Amino acid sequence: MNSVVMPLVVDVYAKPDKIDHVKQVLFDLIEPTRKSEGCMKYRLYENVVDAAHFTIVTQWASEDAYEDHLQSDYVKKATELLKDDFSKPADVKKYKHVHLDQGSNKKTKNS
Repeated sequence: MNSVVMPLVVDVYAKPDKIDHVKQVLFDLIEPTRKSEGCMKYRLYENVVDAAHFTIVTQWASEDAYEDHLQSDYVKKATELLKDDFSKPADVKKYKHVHLDQGSNKKTKNS
């Protein structure tokens, strides 16, 4: 099993007449995804300039955990519900950590 922490950024673009439906289906994925084994973070964003553009930022304990998530019943259901609702294919970008922020304990002038 690959145990490297894996951040992902997924951009999806709804057809203009499907924005509300896409938003609801993506919103409905939040809770079951966060409960998935290996899910460390799951956030859904809507572009403030282009309401049809949604970005999902996730972090997984491993690539295997992410692959298991993709095979889950709730992802399969969402995929079926959204199959005709995107204006272009999803753009999935996988990342690796180059620098981990351990937080800052530096004092500022006002602290």
